[in-house]
Amino acid sequence: MKAAIYVRASTSKQAQAELSIPDQIAQCRAYCASHGWEEPVVFVDRGYSATTDNRPEFQAMLAEAKAAHHAFDVIVVHSLSRFARSLPDLLCHKRDLQRAKVSLVSITQDFGDGDQADMMAAMVGLLDEHQSRETSKHVSRSMIENARQGFWNGAQPPFGYRTYVAEVRGKKEKKKLAIAQDEADIVRLIFDLYLHGDGHSGPMGTKRIASHLNTKGYRTRTGKPFRVQFIHKILTNEAYLGEYFFNRTNSKTGEPRPQEEWVTLEIPRLIDTHIFNAVQDKLDRQHPMKTPPRIVTSNVLLTGLAHCGECGKPLRLQTGKGGKYRYYKCAKKADHGQTGCKGCSIPEALLDDAVTDALLERALAPERLATILPPLIDKTRQQRGQNVAALNELKSKKADYARQRRKFYDLLGEGTLEPDPELTKKLADLKSRQEQTERQIARLENEQSVPLAPLSRASLSRFAEAARRRLKDAQNPAFRKAYLRALVGNVTVQDRQVTMTGSEAVLAAAATSQYPEKVPCFAQEWRTGPESLQTRS
Repeated sequence: MKAAIYVRASTSKQAQAELSIPDQIAQCRAYCASHGWEEPVVFVDRGYSATTDNRPEFQAMLAEAKAAHHAFDVIVVHSLSRFARSLPDLLCHKRDLQRAKVSLVSITQDFGDGDQADMMAAMVGLLDEHQSRETSKHVSRSMIENARQGFWNGAQPPFGYRTYVAEVRGKKEKKKLAIAQDEADIVRLIFDLYLHGDGHSGPMGTKRIASHLNTKGYRTRTGKPFRVQFIHKILTNEAYLGEYFFNRTNSKTGEPRPQEEWVTLEIPRLIDTHIFNAVQDKLDRQHPMKTPPRIVTSNVLLTGLAHCGECGKPLRLQTGKGGKYRYYKCAKKADHGQTGCKGCSIPEALLDDAVTDALLERALAPERLATILPPLIDKTRQQRGQNVAALNELKSKKADYARQRRKFYDLLGEGTLEPDPELTKKLADLKSRQEQTERQIARLENEQSVPLAPLSRASLSRFAEAARRRLKDAQNPAFRKAYLRALVGNVTVQDRQVTMTGSEAVLAAAATSQYPEKVPCFAQEWRTGPESLQTRS
């Protein structure tokens, strides 16, 4: 008779006390030999729970068992709990094996054949499932308490961190997180590349960052090249702010848990709050659902910034004579002709130069900055005081949305509410409002955290010179565009008059920055009217 052996061990702490995989194999081989069966095929799943059948070797074994070539006649396990800890899975797969004329044998729970044996196997399966659930509860409680005491629970730490033994209690090593310097340098570099670039190009997207790191020879913890998904995960990981939230999601279903069930674990901070928030703001603004990719990736200087003063539609770049002539044209006029709008049509180079020259000469000249910045900085400091109340209100709204969502989920769990399209729509609306509020909080917190350094003639001259170099660098269009977009919120073209508006707070933060060469990373909240910086040319 042809036999197969299936062995398994989970990754939970309790698994350390279970029979080891070599012992399981040895005992199952001895059982097969005692029955005179052929040398068995062995399937091994290391680090997989039997509460689910989503195990690679398990699935491979089932496929072989049900194949037409009839690979084996019996599957041997040490105990039924190695095969499954879910009664439905046990009964379902056992029935499928019976249909394929393959027996399932437990060397420690041999109940024989027949209805009585099936009943005994079902009872054992039910007890295994109950034990698994109780064990899971116990493990979960232990891990939550471990996190409350400030210790790491054994999963792979986020990229940029390593574990170390902080205490030893009996035979248990209690671990915490420390900064892994080599990885931490890469994390900081990724944030810097996303906001500012490498000094030779404009800010990079996730794809360019991955390519840049791989070209420079950087590798992940496992020695593999960086991928776009990995870069995005790093840029959005809140743990780098110094707080890791344990028990945030249900590990089995992936569903988020109520916030009051989260356990906050303090870890070393890797990224400053204003940098992290600036990244989240940029990620949000550049999401394809909000900003078309052509605006994000285009090297055309005023794409997405310049608008027609007549109808408000964006100016679109058009070419003529095979690309010899390039000019901005009102999109409505381009689509509908003079009947749509009588708006502008202006050579690209002329408008680009007019905008950059006006910005440099009328807004960013050192003597002009020395006049306009002190009151702007004072106003910004006063605004930050008022922002505290606004932040508290937004945080209260966010908590209220979270409570409402949690109440609906509780009622659904209790069976008081039945899922229907209206309820789904309501929950989606609450989630959207909560996420929007979170973005508003991030932007305000970013404004609050950006340092406003003292003004000096030297710092203003340094900023003005850096701005001139960046805005006039035709050899580096991506950096030029990124720098301009950081300082200018809107360009309106009408009757040979160009009006630019930008954020006072951004200008103040950029001009007092210690790194004037870099693209300002202040979260953009452009203002109009008397609170705007306005320049006409």
